[in-house]
Amino acid sequence: MRPDRAELGVGRLPERAPFGCRRLGRPLRLAEGDVCRVDLCSKLGEALQSLYGGAVDLLPVADATYPDLLYELARVLSMTERRKESVEIFQRARDLARQRGDLRTDWLSRLALSTTLMSVDPHAVVTAHFREEIQEAIGIFESLGDERAQARAWLQLAETEWMPCRYGEALAWLTHALEIARRAEDRQTVDEVTEMMVGAMYFGPTPAEEALDRITEMLKDAQLTPLSRGVVTAVHGGIQARWVSLTRRWKTMRQPIGSSGTSDSRRFC
Repeated sequence: MRPDRAELGVGRLPERAPFGCRRLGRPLRLAEGDVCRVDLCSKLGEALQSLYGGAVDLLPVADATYPDLLYELARVLSMTERRKESVEIFQRARDLARQRGDLRTDWLSRLALSTTLMSVDPHAVVTAHFREEIQEAIGIFESLGDERAQARAWLQLAETEWMPCRYGEALAWLTHALEIARRAEDRQTVDEVTEMMVGAMYFGPTPAEEALDRITEMLKDAQLTPLSRGVVTAVHGGIQARWVSLTRRWKTMRQPIGSSGTSDSRRFC
């Protein structure tokens, strides 16, 4: 029997768009190679409802792509206030993929399930175990020659460092994920990784001058979508403004006062 929409939790997708709710925003792949930024727009919410809800209704469960559809549907819901409902759909996608020997969807669903459980309950998944799971998945994706899946796994590995604010460590994994995503021409993941990278440089230990140079190079990436380019440009401006302000303050502190050549420390008290 095919599951009905109520069982899958897709009777009605929220009218407020699901993405852009975490980190600096997330894109959604509506079709292979087609990336769309979902903002807080009811029309796009309706488009998601039509796309995934209709596909669930029309596609036979026996179809080889059905587990992947469930995985994509669960990803949409996991970015909304209905992320708890996405847990069951990730589990169904994982189980169906496993039954059919679809290693890619099986492991992508497993990793996304763990990420979602951690967002629902920070103690639901042991981070060290999750890192081991991701490393195992990376090995499997490498054996499959699937660079898109590899890039997503490296992105999730970076998230395990991002969550406890270890931005320097996260940046190392993100840099590797970006290299793979570019090679795979996966614009969705390029967007996500790039946005996380500029966030890590803004909040983390990267020196301002180095961050500005790296972000300037990122803006030259032809695979970056216009909206992600806007996010990156905004962060570049923020770092630049902070750097200019600190430079001016430093020059003021070193400025001699009067003929004595001493600094007036009282202005900084």
